[in-house]
Amino acid sequence: MTILGIELRRPTYWEFTSAVVFGVAIWSALVILGWSSETRIGAGANLAAIVFGCVSNAIGIEVKKGGRHLAVNVLGCILVLALYHAISALF
Repeated sequence: MTILGIELRRPTYWEFTSAVVFGVAIWSALVILGWSSETRIGAGANLAAIVFGCVSNAIGIEVKKGGRHLAVNVLGCILVLALYHAISALF
């Protein structure tokens, strides 16, 4: 699959799982240090954005490779956060 000229790859189960665990570990460290948001919705949005950043690297979107990768990463993060806020508005 290609998005904006970036060839995405299918990560293995182990790569995907380790990316999610790494994202949750980063988020947990931020919560423990008190650098996360005070609200439940803000903390959840932080978790969604951090995990998406880790998973996007596993599927081949690497910010260090240039502007196109950065643009896809930012657009993906916007979509994930919009979806998160839409779902959290229902509850």
